[in-house]
Amino acid sequence: MPCPHPKVVSWVITIWIFGSALTFVLARVLGGEVTYSQTLGVVGYSLLPLVVVAPIVSVFHSMVWIGFLIKCVGVIWAAYSAGSLLAQEELRHKKPLLLYPVFLLYVYFMSLYSGA
Repeated sequence: MPCPHPKVVSWVITIWIFGSALTFVLARVLGGEVTYSQTLGVVGYSLLPLVVVAPIVSVFHSMVWIGFLIKCVGVIWAAYSAGSLLAQEELRHKKPLLLYPVFLLYVYFMSLYSGA
């Protein structure tokens, strides 16, 4: 089994670290009491739905609309998961403000995987 190209792995890790930093800053500005390590862990952990969806999408590669629908479900699942873990009691009413950038981060991760 060949090793992934090191440039691709470093790019994904860089996006993960800076996306987590942006999410951390947003959560703190909105009044949340989260740490950077907590944000880094939540964003990384919430990639799991995309990992689950990726093999399913490859099975439906000939059916574009079904693949697109599955990708959308995976991204929404990942973003909601991260938002639910990050939005503590003081951020409950500001959850959409935190969810939108996280959603865009996961859209980017899914587009890195699928190439579209």
